Amino acid sequence: MAAPFIDKPKAAIVAAGSRIGVPFELTWSCYEGHDKACGVCGTCRDRIRAFEANGLTDPIEYEAGAVSKNVERKS
Repeated sequence: MAAPFIDKPKAAIVAAGSRIGVPFELTWSCYEGHDKACGVCGTCRDRIRAFEANGLTDPIEYEAGAVSKNVERKS
C-alpha cells in the first residue's frame, strides 16, 4: 500500500492538493461525527492552520464559533 503523504506535514499536503486541484470542499478531517466539522478538535485545528499556512481558506463549514481566518483563495 502506498501512503505518499504519511510523513508530510498537513500544510505540505494542502499545498500539493491545491496545485493539482483537489476538491477540498469534499474532504473531511473532523473526528466528532457532527453535520459540520467542530473546528476545535486537534484534527480540525491542524487542518485550519494548514490552509492558513498556504494563504487559503478552508472551504468546509465549521460549527458556530469555529472560524478560519478570512483569507482569499489564491488562484
